[in-house]
Amino acid sequence: MKLAPDWLYKMFNAPYRLHATVQGSGPPVVLLHGLAGSSANWNKLTAQLRDNYTCVSIDLLGFGESPKPLWVSYTPDQHIRSIRHTIKRLGVKKPYIVIGHSLGSLLALRYAAVYRSEVSKLYLLSPPIYKSDAASKRRAYHRFVESLYDRLYRRLRTHKNATLGAARRLRRILPDSEQWMLDETTWVPFARSLEQCIEKQNPYRDLKKLSTAVHIFYGTRDRLLSVANIKAITEPNVELHQVKSGHSLDKNYTDAVTKNIEHLNPV
Repeated sequence: MKLAPDWLYKMFNAPYRLHATVQGSGPPVVLLHGLAGSSANWNKLTAQLRDNYTCVSIDLLGFGESPKPLWVSYTPDQHIRSIRHTIKRLGVKKPYIVIGHSLGSLLALRYAAVYRSEVSKLYLLSPPIYKSDAASKRRAYHRFVESLYDRLYRRLRTHKNATLGAARRLRRILPDSEQWMLDETTWVPFARSLEQCIEKQNPYRDLKKLSTAVHIFYGTRDRLLSVANIKAITEPNVELHQVKSGHSLDKNYTDAVTKNIEHLNPV
């Protein structure tokens, strides 16, 4: 897929076409991976779904095999414009299920809030919701936890060499580490997406706009989440699901999500 030069995209503020993997047949399911990940992060889930669903796994802007422009600020709206452009170019039939993991869950939520008529159901897996309308006002402890996440993420994106060094060490010991890529090529998308999409998040604003069914899954061993903030969500269209897993999409996680999708969206 040949792309126009970056200066042309910048001049017209045009969305990019992203790399995507399409597998299976049946009702469409669009999948958005997490920070510094790729469409390969969905391999376990798509292996379970592709017999009955068309799985569209997208490499987010700046990651995987998608373009990595340096001029982009990597705001949520810049991400979702390229996601929608890609979905349209692929000819995905509306409405479709959207599933996001971690950073991808925040983008999936923003996507559904902006393009409400196109999303039939929304699945948010391990959503890093650190800004709460309710929990942070209820107890000082939650404000303290939110400030810790803010400091951690600010340090990650402002200490490039230390963060890249830690990423290299983690890749040597973590399972499925080839599915995660944080290096010089993805540093700018990583740092800017972290700041613009996670640190400056506003998920409650987007949740309040939705009447679409929203299913939130979170792991009991996930140390990257504020479970109190997730449990503080009270919108009637939101259903919470607890899984005996951590942050990653292991077999327990993908089994639980597959079971729910097949139950609510029979083919």
